[in-house]
Amino acid sequence: MKRYDYRVVYTELDPKVFQKEFKSKSVGMAQYNIKKSIKQHGIQWPICATYKNGFYDNHFIGTQTGKEPNVGHGNSRIKAALDLGINVPVILSDFENKFSDLPDFDEQQHIKSPAVGHYTPYGYYYDLPSVDHRFGEYENDVSDKSDKRLAFCGCSWASDFDSAEYSNKEVFENSQLWQYNLGYKPVVYARPGSTNLKIYTQVQRAIEKGFDKCLIFLTSPTRINIAWQESDGWSLQNKFQYGRTDTVNENATKETQEYIAKYYNEDLEILNSFVIAEAIYWKLQQTGKPFYIFTNAFTDYIDNDWKIFEQPEFIHTGPASLIRTFDNHGNDVPNHLSLLGQQRAKDLILKYVDNTT
Repeated sequence: MKRYDYRVVYTELDPKVFQKEFKSKSVGMAQYNIKKSIKQHGIQWPICATYKNGFYDNHFIGTQTGKEPNVGHGNSRIKAALDLGINVPVILSDFENKFSDLPDFDEQQHIKSPAVGHYTPYGYYYDLPSVDHRFGEYENDVSDKSDKRLAFCGCSWASDFDSAEYSNKEVFENSQLWQYNLGYKPVVYARPGSTNLKIYTQVQRAIEKGFDKCLIFLTSPTRINIAWQESDGWSLQNKFQYGRTDTVNENATKETQEYIAKYYNEDLEILNSFVIAEAIYWKLQQTGKPFYIFTNAFTDYIDNDWKIFEQPEFIHTGPASLIRTFDNHGNDVPNHLSLLGQQRAKDLILKYVDNTT
């Protein structure tokens, strides 16, 4: 149908024709959900674009009207298609008759309710009553995970505001932390200052309490378990959950520094951490539940001969890696990350956490 000086056709194009350059790894908060949905269902809503003067333009409506339609311009779908190596469905207003071999676009076949099409002098586009109707882009047709329990075991890198008092003015509540923004119901066992042995006890608690998925974040071996007296909390009766620990550095107490000078051996603690990581792996394997072990602050200590770390459940990174970038750092925050760092940690974890159901 030719109502203006163009034909409208439906086709699938290589997303590279739009010549987009995405400087960041994601476009918008929903990018991860878009890609997950596309993997399951394909691209639900075709992109509207024009072909004019040898150029494909998916922004023509916004350019002419100054307003983005509720269905969006399609940048997120283009980015997802580029990442996934697939073509994008396009409703194309052809001003140069380049696609004369294709039949006219059929609204009834290629768009669905509640979309409404519009022929304008600038090209054809369709719109939706609201962005909530963008099925498949905001996980409306992906199985709901909000009631699934996601257990977190680790040290401060995975801890939350329930662990202590903090004073940061930018990040000040659990809802801002990356652990609380993965689409699951978080259950945080991680505590600041934990050793890898303490993390092992957290895993045991998580198994006893039950979870749908578990994430473990290993810590540095430059920490010690303090069990010099009964009040230090390493008790079978309380399942060792209150065990006292300390960090090997110049800020340790005098008695801890004396102990470190006499008894601490970093290589031995590295070996202990390896044995503990292996034990955590096999303990979680027995549950039959999905899990990942992020090497996190233990990454740089892993020996090439330790084959257990070649298992696919081991992820050789973690939020601790983000602190190398200054703007990710947050002072007096449970997990040490700024608001920007929280988003980057979320993006990092979501690369792996949803690879299993």
